[in-house]
Amino acid sequence: MYEILPEEKINKLLGTNLVTPFLDKFDSFYTLNYDHVLYYLLMGMLDSKYTTDGFWGECSQPKRWDSKNKQCVYYLHGAFHLKISDDRIVEKITSDQNLNLFKKIREEWDKGVKSHLVIASDYKTKELKLTSDYSPYLSHCFNKFKQIDGILVTHGVSFSKSDTHIVEAIKSNSNLSKVYVGYFKPAELKHFEEIFQYNNKVEYFCTKNMFTVS
Repeated sequence: MYEILPEEKINKLLGTNLVTPFLDKFDSFYTLNYDHVLYYLLMGMLDSKYTTDGFWGECSQPKRWDSKNKQCVYYLHGAFHLKISDDRIVEKITSDQNLNLFKKIREEWDKGVKSHLVIASDYKTKELKLTSDYSPYLSHCFNKFKQIDGILVTHGVSFSKSDTHIVEAIKSNSNLSKVYVGYFKPAELKHFEEIFQYNNKVEYFCTKNMFTVS
């Protein structure tokens, strides 16, 4: 069971927002989460940074994704607010004057529309859907992730067995000059050190108190 968080709950979780100054330092964003917390965080950064997720359309038209559109936000496993048609056209569910995003997603679900997600417990199924013709959007996002150039910073990623395709994409990317992996608990650090052993590009940082108010 997956929960889409309503706006009021998201705002309560964010509290005093120390996250957007952190995000403001980066040029591109790749997320494994299905929810739209990142969506709201990036919307809150409009005064300091413009970001685009590759979806475009006139005000009265559905926002459709096209690989030719500018894009710096990538939902690697899809998201609740994305949907795909039988002819593989990927659209973004957006809020309107009558309904906020949470309610619009629920409205689409009530119509029988399914969110465009890759939900699987094993990495082979995920990798197959990300590298095949299953979805032009997902394959495009994963290819961009595999080609990241420069510095990669991970935050809140568990690197579980179902994320092996993500780990291998990082390990095999010779364009990366540095990888900073965030951990919350010592047990996570030990797990990450085992995963990225012998990789001198990887350094670790503790995220436990990053966004707390002193």
